Amino acid sequence: MNQKTSNSNPANQSGADAKTEKAEDIEVKPISDSELQARLGSAEDATRKRVYAAMGAGLIPLPIFDFMALTGIQLELVNSLCKIYGVPFRKDIGKTLITTLVGGALPVHTSPILASLVKNIPLIGTTTGAITLSVVGGACTYAIGKVFIQHFETGGNLLNFNPEKMRSYFQNYYKEGEKVATEAPSK
Repeated sequence: MNQKTSNSNPANQSGADAKTEKAEDIEVKPISDSELQARLGSAEDATRKRVYAAMGAGLIPLPIFDFMALTGIQLELVNSLCKIYGVPFRKDIGKTLITTLVGGALPVHTSPILASLVKNIPLIGTTTGAITLSVVGGACTYAIGKVFIQHFETGGNLLNFNPEKMRSYFQNYYKEGEKVATEAPSK
């Protein structure tokens, strides 16, 4: 702890000196490269687990229930990433950000809700919808994870996350996620 040798009487110190002294007492510990890599590894693991869960949710045969499960998994992913990065989480903000990000970035024919509704078509709808939602859900969850990791790695939080600015990143990660989701069963 820093102590001043001159003018040691606290009553004689100005408010600015007292604030400076308090600021000097705060020790900021930089994060080591190994800690950064461990944090990033934890975030990647959390995302990978949710991608597999999202793909499983796509196999739920009931339309809309599968979509609700997928939404819950994606929200839980953002919550998990917030914990890893020490970012306060609010469910209402998380839902809004995910909805805005996904809704504005994916073309209608690849939307998770449409893939879920395809299951209503007799015979081929259930199989087609399950396969489609499994891949779309996995890719979408992968992209959400990657976008939030990127945002949190740069010091961002939920309050300064801008879905409109992140859409191009989301779309690129979605394409990566499609490859991950289609290759996952073969691993």
